[in-house]
Amino acid sequence: MTHFTDAELIRWSEHGPGTDRDRVVAHVAECAACAARYAAAVRTRPLESAEADLVPPSQRRTAQVGIVLAIAATIALAVFVARRAPVQPPIDAPVFRGGSLHAIAPDGATTADTRFEWASGTVAARYTITVGGSSGPIYTFVAPRSPAPFPDDLRSRLVSGTDYWWTVSALDAEGRTFLVSERRPFRIRTP
Repeated sequence: MTHFTDAELIRWSEHGPGTDRDRVVAHVAECAACAARYAAAVRTRPLESAEADLVPPSQRRTAQVGIVLAIAATIALAVFVARRAPVQPPIDAPVFRGGSLHAIAPDGATTADTRFEWASGTVAARYTITVGGSSGPIYTFVAPRSPAPFPDDLRSRLVSGTDYWWTVSALDAEGRTFLVSERRPFRIRTP
């Protein structure tokens, strides 16, 4: 029995067994001393050499092409999904979750050509907007959804520089109120 030489072990640790593979496998199966020396050489050899021994050259090229194709397919799928994903339109007014109703605008000093805006996490059949002053409610109208334009006859009743408030109420299909917003103060600016 011929044992491994130091030169063979050095060559195999750098480049793998190559054409000597069958001889190495047969000898390692019978000689514990050479098996230990070869194992030490394998543990210290560069990673590229270890990978080269495990995969024959003809399969290495196929594996590399497969990896490149898998990466390309993943990128193509990501681009396809990104282009098909629905784009959310920008939200002009805040959207609230839950069961409350929030009066948003007008708020504070405003002009008479503003509009009434509100938000809610619930859906109503229609809404009632009530405008009031220091003496109580002065005007009420119904709107199908937010925003609602300032009615012309309301605009003619409001006095510049006077404090007002407004609320919005959510109505069900039978016209019953099921939510009421907080009062939102506003004032028509003097021209």
